[in-house]
Amino acid sequence: VPAPGRFLACYINPSVYGEHDGSGIWDGNQTNWWSGTNDVVWSDNNIALFGADTTTNCTVRLASDLAPVGITFNPTGGGTYSIAGSGGISCSNLLIVANADAVIGAVFKGSGSLVKAGKGIVTLTSQSASFTGVVLVNGGTFMAEYNNSADGTLPDSSGVVVNNGGTLVSGNNGLFGWNAHSVPITLNCGGTLTTDTGASVNIYGPLILAGGTRASGSPHVVYGSYNVAGNIVATNTPAWGDG
Repeated sequence: VPAPGRFLACYINPSVYGEHDGSGIWDGNQTNWWSGTNDVVWSDNNIALFGADTTTNCTVRLASDLAPVGITFNPTGGGTYSIAGSGGISCSNLLIVANADAVIGAVFKGSGSLVKAGKGIVTLTSQSASFTGVVLVNGGTFMAEYNNSADGTLPDSSGVVVNNGGTLVSGNNGLFGWNAHSVPITLNCGGTLTTDTGASVNIYGPLILAGGTRASGSPHVVYGSYNVAGNIVATNTPAWGDG
């Protein structure tokens, strides 16, 4: 069993020696992780490392709930990693570092923080209704794309904070849907909130403008880009886009 907090590199196919990319199952049973010294079974509280620049467009499916302390996406040979499956990702101060783009269709669970770092794009495509923690977008782009849903991608999050260098993108009703989920959004200096082209976003919690930028790809033809039903709190001079 590897020591907690170590990088474990996913290599999917145990019959192929060394780090490599590919599609397969992520669980606690298969010996398809590399500890740096030997092949191991996944164990929680470690950092999952994806991307060895050896192939393209890989899908890894969670067979059960797992609890990494970090997930790092490095470049593949030109494609994108997708994390899917029936299992969930438990968040207890989870750090996602995207050095390459990735799509996460698996759900997030728990009350710890979810931190997005790195210059890549991470796209969430499922509803994480059991996630109640805070989301921190510290770098790159974080996309909420469980679209046209009454509850959106992050309906019960305790808040979303976008910091310098980070961009939060919502699809059509992609963040919180159209039900009255009072989730606060904070845009700190250098942080950006924007939308997909033609998307409309409902914000029922406070929108805290602390020097960040609110923009949109282009407004929804009927509903516009933003329906802000909560309070708008300006603690620093924000930049306003075309929404």
